[in-house]
Amino acid sequence: ENYSWFGDNGSGDTICIDHNNNDIIVMLDHEYGFVPIFFINSSIAQFAECLLVYETFLSEVVKEDGEEEVEATLIDLDKIQGLEKELTLIDCRAVMPECFWRVTLDDLYETRRI
Repeated sequence: ENYSWFGDNGSGDTICIDHNNNDIIVMLDHEYGFVPIFFINSSIAQFAECLLVYETFLSEVVKEDGEEEVEATLIDLDKIQGLEKELTLIDCRAVMPECFWRVTLDDLYETRRI
């Protein structure tokens, strides 16, 4: 009753609107009783905008570098930094430590070093 489910991450965790917390977007962990594990965005509009920016980022990587670059995570550092800048402009809270988009960005940066 406190959350409105509208999607998932493909691994069983649900993406919801948290009605008790100014309708922020959160991810609920399916392994721990569906408790919030990640702040995603401050609003549904910012979530949609971030998804669009991320999808555009991935499409550009594939278009410019080929599918192998996405699979091998050899994405150009400037592209990742550009994505981070755009996400920050949309919702600066979303790229703070322990938040969904920060974790996504950190994964992109980390896989570049492997």
